[in-house]
Parts: sequence; C-alpha cells; structure tokens
Amino acid sequence: MSDHPAPRPSILSRLGVWRSLGLVVIVLAAVLCHWRWYHLQIYGMHVVPALTLGMILFLVLDATVGFVRLASTSPRQFVTRLARRDPWISGGWRLICLITVLTLFYSVERWRGHRAWGEVTREAARRGDPIDGPSDPVPKIPEDQNFAALPLFKPLIADLSRRTDFVDDHQPVQLGDLETVRKWGQPWYLVGYRRKNLAMAPWWDGHTTDFKSLANDSSLFRDSEERTKPPARTSKIDNETEALDRLTTNLERFDADLRQLSEGSDRPQCVFPLDYERQMWRGAQHLEILNGYLRIARLRASVRLAQGRTADALADIELLLRLADYARRQPWAIHGTHALWIVLDGLQPIWEGLRARLWTDEDLQSLQTQLRGLDLLRDYPANARNDAHAMADMFEAFLPATSRSRKVPTAHRRDRELEGFMFALRLLYPTGWSLQDQASFHHFHHTVSSLAVDVPNRRVSPIPSQAHWSMARATSNPLSPVFVQPKARQMFEDARLMYPATQSAIDLARVACALERHRLRHGRYPERLTDLVPAFLDALPHDLHDGQPLRLRTSPESVLLYSIGENGTDDGGKSGGRRSDQLPNLTEGDWVWALSR
Repeated sequence: MSDHPAPRPSILSRLGVWRSLGLVVIVLAAVLCHWRWYHLQIYGMHVVPALTLGMILFLVLDATVGFVRLASTSPRQFVTRLARRDPWISGGWRLICLITVLTLFYSVERWRGHRAWGEVTREAARRGDPIDGPSDPVPKIPEDQNFAALPLFKPLIADLSRRTDFVDDHQPVQLGDLETVRKWGQPWYLVGYRRKNLAMAPWWDGHTTDFKSLANDSSLFRDSEERTKPPARTSKIDNETEALDRLTTNLERFDADLRQLSEGSDRPQCVFPLDYERQMWRGAQHLEILNGYLRIARLRASVRLAQGRTADALADIELLLRLADYARRQPWAIHGTHALWIVLDGLQPIWEGLRARLWTDEDLQSLQTQLRGLDLLRDYPANARNDAHAMADMFEAFLPATSRSRKVPTAHRRDRELEGFMFALRLLYPTGWSLQDQASFHHFHHTVSSLAVDVPNRRVSPIPSQAHWSMARATSNPLSPVFVQPKARQMFEDARLMYPATQSAIDLARVACALERHRLRHGRYPERLTDLVPAFLDALPHDLHDGQPLRLRTSPESVLLYSIGENGTDDGGKSGGRRSDQLPNLTEGDWVWALSR
C-alpha cells in the first residue's frame, strides 16, 4: 500500500468539464453581446444584463440537469439520494449563487443608474439647463394684461385650476362652446391625412383654399353631439360664390368669439393656471383651443379675401399671428410640433393675398412687423427640454426610481385592472434601469439641442448618425431600444425638423412681403434680394441651413423665393411635394414660396 496521498481532484473534475465550458461560453457570449450593443447592431445587449442572463440560464440548466439525473433512478434510489445531504447542499449552493448574481445585478445597475443621473445633472448644470422640469409656480398676471383672462376662457380656466394628484383624478370636462373650437385644434382633426379638402398649408404646392370642398363637407362645422347623428342632407355646391356664402354663414357662429379675441389681443401676456409639474397628465385643452381659433381665423381670412374684403381679412390674419405668438409661449411638451403645422397653415391667407396682389404697402408693412416678432426658432431648446422632461416623468410615473418617485405624484396609478401587473413589474424592474432611461432622455436632448440648432447664429445642422443612437448607449436596459427610444427619438426629430421649417416659412413670408412692396413702388421685382435692404427690410434673413441668403429664382413664367431645406441641396426651387398623409414633405426638395409673375 502506497504512503503517498491521493492527488487532489482538479477543478475540471470537481465542477465538471461541461460546467467550466459553460462558464467560458457565457463570458464569451456576454462579451460578444456587449460588442454588438456598443456598435449598435441587432441583438446587442450591455455586458451586465447579458452576463446576468447567462448566469441565470446556466444555474437553471445546471439545477435541471441535476434534478433529471436524480429523478432518472428507481424510486427507492431517488428517495435514498434525496435523504442524503449532498443534493440539498448542492441545491443550496445553486440558490446562493442565484441570489448573489441577482443581488450583484441589481446593485451594479443601480450604481450605474445613479452615476448616469449624476452625469446628466452635472451636464445640465454646465449648460444652465434645469433638470427638474418646469416646476416654477405660475406667475400672477393682472387680468387686464393677461389674454387668458378673457371671459370666453372662463370654462377652460375652471377646468385647468383643478389640481390633479393622480391620472384618474382628471376626468374629461365638456367646455361648452369651446369644445367645438377645441376640435379644430386637436392633432387628429382637420389634419391633411384626415381631411384632404383642408390639407395643411396648400400654399406649399402653390394651391389656394378649396372652398367648394369645404362648403360641401357637412361634418366640418358640426358639434361633437351632432356628429353622432346622421348629417342633414344639403345640396351640393359647384359654384365658388355659393361656397363662400355657405362658409360665411357657417363661420358666423364664431364671430363673437373672434371679436372678443381681437379686442383682447393687445394684452402682453397669456398665462393659464396650469400645474406644470403634472403637465403630462392633463389634457392640452388650452393649446388646442388657441390653435382651434387660429385655424378658424385662417379659414375666415381666406374666405374674406376671396370675397374682396381685404381689410377684414387682414384683421383675421393679424389675430391668427397673435394667437400663434400666444401659443408658442406655453411651456408644453408633446403638442408643440402639431402647433407648428397649424402656424405653417396659418400663412395661407398671406400667400393668397400676395398671389392676388390685394395688399397695400401699409398692409404689407403691418404683416412684416408681426412676422418679424414671431421668432419660433428660439423656442426649440425649450421644446426639446420639455419633451425630455415629459418622457422622463412618464417613465418615472410608471416605473419609479425610489430616489425620485416622491417628485412624481402619479408613481402609483389607481388602475385596478393594471394594479397587480404594475406592482409585479415595479417589484422586478431595476430602478437603475429607470434612472438610466431617464438620464438618456436628458442626455439626448442636450446632444440634439447643441448639435442641431444654433439659436444665436440662427443655423440648423444635420444630426450625426452617432448622435441619433447616443440614447441607446446611455442605458443598459435591453427593452428601451425596442419599446421606448424609437418614440422618444421620433419626438425629438419631429421638433428638430418642424421648428426650422416653420421659421423658414415665416422668413420667406416676410421677404415675400418686402418683394411685393418693391413691386408696388417700382413696378417690378428686384433682380437680387439685397436690393430690398434697407428700404423694405432692415436686414435680409439668411437660409437657416447654409447661412447664405435665401434664393430668388426668376423666369418669364414664375418667381420663386425659397430655402434649400432639410436636404441641404439647392434643387432650383423644386418643392418636395407631400407625404402619403398629405402633409408637406419637409425632408426632400426646397422650401418654396411661389410669387405671382
């Protein structure tokens, strides 16, 4: 018998060859997933959740194999082995490993979440950009200086003044006659893809308002209650004069309101009693009503121009431009880009008056003054900031991080149908992921705002592709790139596109007024836009995309004033047409304002 002790079993013999290989495969797979995640390829996953998922699957598979091996014996051997300590010790070690892996995962992700939130907070401090959202109290404005204090807004003020602590606290309230106006300003109502006969900004294609189609639309002026009933039969109108008469009759119901709005439009402020900390959980009634009146004034101005009532049309245009100025001051998330489509459409009667050469020099000077004061580009950073706050607050409301949930009153929704599901989700969902996702929204806002729009120099630039995907790299949540980030990126992209487009349209309208003034005085358009300065313009606005002067292309058939647009290419004054939903195509072609020859 040998005196030498038996050699200690190797690690491979103690753990098993397949277990060692399994751990190696898990590490390599986690590294590969992280590499794909970093390079923004499909099926990518940050190394922390990838390694955690692999370890959980490994432990479950290992326990399953052990149980199957144990259960594959005879019942007597199964009971005998189960009575020993070894399988219980082995199962206990597996359970301890599982708890350790999960604890490390939640702890690491929480640490990463706090680190991400700290970085975005410091970034916001460097920029002087508040990270906690628009929580300042609504300022008290004397009624005689506050446009929102007009008597017709009283039902709206009563509704907005109610405090909302939970989502379910705010039930829809009928606003009486304002409800009909609100329908005109809602995103889904009268938009191009819903109503082609009142498509947004027909001037974009060089078209005037289609009065006959509008007059024959029996549902256009019906109240909400009336829409549930069959429409009354009316004779079809093929004559434009009759169409204008019918539209005038239908619009008379708004005359008193528009008169009151015009009389109060000299008030310098427009402040509604909103609780801005809870703005995502309240309807945008005030914006929808302002935009609704803007659309009504736009249609009435076009009708009056077609009837030769130029002075009345000018009053409506001045009112709608004033309403656009009031609406842009509202620090409201989400709905800002839709309001810009309505402003773009509001330029229609100005274009129609220029096309028909109905404006006097005095009229044109008045329009130029108002258009110059409507500086929308400077509102872009605030809009992007509000969108970031809106997405972060919504995420915090449903999947709160403990350190911040006290700031969001909707962190526990009182929805019985979802109560159990949401409780389980909040119990399992890492708070670190919630913090990382919220930080990613703010980081993306900072990146896009700094790269896309240079407000002081009035320049816009394409966003590099890597900036588009910076949100994906800012969080290790594998669900975020699939369910959350596409919507967030779309919100930012819509705003980044719409603000320069609307501001360019306003600049084009202002220069077009100056061109018409030049024609009225000299009997012809100038050869160069620089000839308008200083007699008709203090300074010539430049193209937001390349910093060069706006383009003027004249020919015996047409006169085109245009910006090179989003694609950054001079297409010779060729517009991009319309999208499939009948809204103007802002990503292709030039942004053109066609003048009468």
